[in-house]
Amino acid sequence: MGSTTRGYRYPDGSGKVADGDLAIKALADDVEAKVLLVQSGTHTFASGPAAGKQRTQAIVFPTPYPVGVTPEVFCNPRPTSTTGPDKLSAGPDAVSNTGFTIRCVNTLNTNAVGVNWFARG
Repeated sequence: MGSTTRGYRYPDGSGKVADGDLAIKALADDVEAKVLLVQSGTHTFASGPAAGKQRTQAIVFPTPYPVGVTPEVFCNPRPTSTTGPDKLSAGPDAVSNTGFTIRCVNTLNTNAVGVNWFARG
């Protein structure tokens, strides 16, 4: 078997055609081991507590990550016409392979806040 500069194995001509299934499986295993699973979503907090108070929501990943994989999670609040981006903050907490908690604060008012999230692992 040969190997690309990024470590993907491929049949190099010295193997038998009968072993092609093994070469394809080796390539599939390499791809699965190297490619990150990416997921994303959105959550909208209804109008809520007083300005400056934290809102939280548990999020369950549509597809759980493998046991032992803790993905990186990024959260981005969506500004509205009445709440600018400088008045919103959001971030992930308690990240696991099955989900995480969004923590969001609107420092201006009690309006609804949407939060986009993105996870890779």
